[in-house]
Amino acid sequence: MKYYKYIFLSLLICVAGLFTACSDWLDYSPKDKETEEQTFGTRQGFYTAVNGVYNRLISDVMYGKNLTWGMLDILALHYQTPASLVYEGFSASELANYNYSNTNVADLMESIWDEAYATILNINVILDNAETHRGTVLSEEDYNLIRGDMLALRAFLHFDMLRMFGPVYSRDPEQLCIPYADSREAKVYEQLSARSIIYDHLLPDLEAAENCLHEYDPIITQGPLSTTEEGADNYTRYRQLRLNYYATILLKARVYLWAGDRAAALVEARKLTDDPQVRTYFPAVDSDELLSGSNSTPDRTFSTEILFGFYDSGRDNIYTSYFESSLTTSSLLTPRSNFVQESLFGTTSLYDYRARSQWTMSGELAYLIKYKGLELTATQLEDGTYPFWTYFMPLMHLSEAYYIAAECLQETDPDAALDYMNEILATRGRQQLASGSNLLTEIQKEYMRETWGEGQAFFLFKRLYMNITRDFNGNSTSSKTASDNNFVIPLPESELINR
Repeated sequence: MKYYKYIFLSLLICVAGLFTACSDWLDYSPKDKETEEQTFGTRQGFYTAVNGVYNRLISDVMYGKNLTWGMLDILALHYQTPASLVYEGFSASELANYNYSNTNVADLMESIWDEAYATILNINVILDNAETHRGTVLSEEDYNLIRGDMLALRAFLHFDMLRMFGPVYSRDPEQLCIPYADSREAKVYEQLSARSIIYDHLLPDLEAAENCLHEYDPIITQGPLSTTEEGADNYTRYRQLRLNYYATILLKARVYLWAGDRAAALVEARKLTDDPQVRTYFPAVDSDELLSGSNSTPDRTFSTEILFGFYDSGRDNIYTSYFESSLTTSSLLTPRSNFVQESLFGTTSLYDYRARSQWTMSGELAYLIKYKGLELTATQLEDGTYPFWTYFMPLMHLSEAYYIAAECLQETDPDAALDYMNEILATRGRQQLASGSNLLTEIQKEYMRETWGEGQAFFLFKRLYMNITRDFNGNSTSSKTASDNNFVIPLPESELINR
C-alpha cells in the first residue's frame, strides 16, 4: 500500500489544545523512538496525539470538504454541474458523470484513500502506546476513554472507505475490496471481503469501543459537556467532538444496516431512540430561537442534536466560496431550478424548519445557508464567547437513529415505523404522516433534508441500489439508473500496483 510511508505522527510539532492543528505524519527513524517514548510518556502527550488525529479529519481532503459537502454530495447529484463549475481544479461534471477513470478524479480518490489510511495507522500508534502505558501514564479512565475513542474512529474511517470503495453490499458481500489496517506495522494488508470487513473487524472494534466507553465516558452521566471548565484540563469535555459512547452506538446501527441486518440495526438504534436520557442530553432544536428574525446567531446545524461532529474555524469560508448566491457558475454549488421547493421539501417548505433556516429561496433557485457565518459581536470574537455551534460541522445526527428504526420496521411493523418517523417530523415543523404512507420514500427524503451538505445521500443511494430519480436528483430532471459503475469507486491505482 502506498500509505505505508505515513506511519507515525511527528508529535513534537503538534500544538496541544482542543482545536489545534497538527503537522504531517512522518516515519520515525530509530533515533525518533525516543521522541515517541517522550510523547507518550505523559497523559497530556496522549491527548495531544488524539487531538492531532481528529485535526486531520477537517482537511479539505477529508471531512472538511470531500467527504461531506463537496465530492460526495456532487456524486449524489445534489448540484448542477455546468462545464464551467470547477472542483479541485477540474470540471465537477466528471464527478457527476461518475467518470472515475478521469485522471483528476482518480487522483482525488487516491488522495482521500492515502489520507484515511495514514490516519488509521497513526490511530494504531496511539492504541499500541495506550496498551504499553496502561496503569502507569494512563489511569483506567484515561485508558478506556482513549482506547474506546480510537477504536471507534478506526472503525469509522474504515467504514467510509468500505462505503466508497467497496461493493454494493446487497449485491456482492463476498467481493474482495479494502484492507483493514489493525496494527502499526508497515506492510501490505490483505484485501478482505465486504462481509469480513464488517463482521470480523468493524463490529469487533465497535463492540470493544462500546465496552470501553460504557463505563468511563462522562457523556453517559453528564451529557456532551460542550463548555470549558475553568481550571480544568478539559481533555474529557466536548464529547460531541469525539466518537463518544452514543455516536459509537449509532455507528454500529449504520454498519448493521449497511450489511442488511435489520434486526441488529434496530437493536442498536433503539438504544438511542428509546432511552429518554438521550433526548435530555441531545434535545431538539429550539424552533423559536432558530427562526427568530432577531437572532443573529441561529443554530442552523441543529447542534444540540448532533452526536458527533467536528470544529472547523474556517467554516464561514465554505459558504462564501461555494454557496453564496452572488458567486459565478465556476464555483457555485446549487441545485437545479425548483428542486428544493418542489422535490426536497414540497408543499411543506414554508413550514419545515430546515427549509426555513438552512436554505434561502430566490425565485426558482435555492441556496444552502447551513454553513453561513454568524453575525458575531466584536466582544464575542475577541474573548471567544460565541456559541458552540459557530464553527461546528455535523457528522452524525440523533435523527438518523429514528430513520434506521423506521426503515427496519417499515415492513414488519409499519405502525411502529410511523411513530418513529412522526416523532422526528414533529421536531421539524412538518405534517405528521398518515397510516398507509410510503414510508421508505419518506425515510429517503428525510435523509436528504436532514443531511444535505454532509455527504450521506450518496451512501443511501448505494446501500439501497436506488435509481436517482427526478425527485432525488438536484443535478438534472432526468433519472440516473443504479449501477455498480456509478456507485463503486475503483481502488486507487497505487493500491493495486503495490499488491
